[in-house]
Amino acid sequence: MKIIITESQRNNIIERLLKSSIPNIIDIKFKDIPVTVWGDGQSKNITKTVINIIVDPGNVFEGNLYNVKPESYSYMTLKQSIGETLDKILNINVSALMSPYTYEIYIVNTKRV
Repeated sequence: MKIIITESQRNNIIERLLKSSIPNIIDIKFKDIPVTVWGDGQSKNITKTVINIIVDPGNVFEGNLYNVKPESYSYMTLKQSIGETLDKILNINVSALMSPYTYEIYIVNTKRV
């Protein structure tokens, strides 16, 4: 049996998953971009969805990306954790060359007043 979901439903699922599994994500946005891929001597135009993830560097994993220590989470650990979460739970292999998804992490410092 197949379940058909809309693009907005799919994006909501991805957003809820990431926000529930990775602490201190400020926002998640989705953007579709046209991409030309080459294979077997032919080009093919596809649409790739970019998942833009905005995080607060002072609070990611209750650590601080500004003062990274060997035992703390770094930017690459954060990026790897997000990729593994998407692949394990939703079977979205964002690191695969022909994946319809990719993601970018934006670190934004927030001040609390």
